[in-house]
Amino acid sequence: MNETLAATLGELQAQIYWLHDAEKFAELASAAATIYMKLGYTQQQAETAGNLISQAYQLADDAALAQKAGNFDKEIQFYYQAKDKLTQVETTLVYQTSIAIHQMKWWMYFRIRSINRGSAKNKK
Repeated sequence: MNETLAATLGELQAQIYWLHDAEKFAELASAAATIYMKLGYTQQQAETAGNLISQAYQLADDAALAQKAGNFDKEIQFYYQAKDKLTQVETTLVYQTSIAIHQMKWWMYFRIRSINRGSAKNKK
């Protein structure tokens, strides 16, 4: 991979994080699609993957809201729906099918840690 492509992909990945924080999910889907097009996937594959990734981010956010509301069953339901979207990405891009599971577990772990840190701060 040449340096220009690597820099572009890095910028797009960083943009995805910012777009997620800003809840600009259509733009997030577009940035994700651009990554896959630059990696050589067809426009249809890239757009499908981008849309699915955007939907997965939204479902992970819904899971976080359910967690904050104390609705464990709904939280897990949203995480599994997010995993299913990412599994569809893997199928669309012909990836191995374990990446979606790792991403879902990372989201769950990250959010549980951030809540636990918040609880610890409130106890001080």
